[in-house]
Amino acid sequence: MKLIYCPQCGHKLVTKTIGGQPRRACPACDYVHWSNESLGAGGIVVKNGQVLLVQRGQAPNKGGWTIPGGFVEQHETIRQAVVREVAEETGIQTKPVGIVGMGETSYLEEHNLYLGCKLRYLGGTLKPQLSEVQQVRFVSLKELDELPVADLSRRLIKLALQTDGLAHFENFTNWHHHHFYY
Repeated sequence: MKLIYCPQCGHKLVTKTIGGQPRRACPACDYVHWSNESLGAGGIVVKNGQVLLVQRGQAPNKGGWTIPGGFVEQHETIRQAVVREVAEETGIQTKPVGIVGMGETSYLEEHNLYLGCKLRYLGGTLKPQLSEVQQVRFVSLKELDELPVADLSRRLIKLALQTDGLAHFENFTNWHHHHFYY
C-alpha cells in the first residue's frame, strides 16, 4: 500500500531519499514511512500419514494447493493466528507445536514474512471456507507429489515431517515478560 497522507499530521507525503532509499516522508513533521511489512503463518497438519492442504480460491496462485494459513492480526500471537486460520479455512482444530521454517517475499510493495508452523491435529470436520478456498483435504505423500503444491508449502511440509520444529513454541512463552530493544 502506498501512503499518500501523513498518519501523524495529515499533510501530503513526498518521496525523499533517506538512508540511500526512496521513502515516503512528510515535509511538515518528522514522519518517515520506513516500509510495509506483513506477517503470515501457515499450518502443517499431519493425520495418519496424510497432510492437510487447501486449494486456493483467490490470487495469488488461485487453483494451486498450499498449506492453510493467512495473515497474523495485530492483536494476536503467531500461535493464535495459525490455529485460527487453519480452523477458518478447513474446519480442523489444532494445537501449535513449533515453527519449522519461513519464507519471505516482496509482493505489491509489501515485504511479507511467512512462518510455517507444525500443528498437532485435535479433531474437526473438513469444511472449506468457500470465500478463500475451493477445496480442503488430507493427502498422502504420494498424492502430494502429484498435486501442483506451492514450492514454499512443499518445503515446509518436508521440514515438518523431519522435525517437531526448529523453535518450539513453549520456549517462547515468557517473552512478553521481558523487554527487547533493537
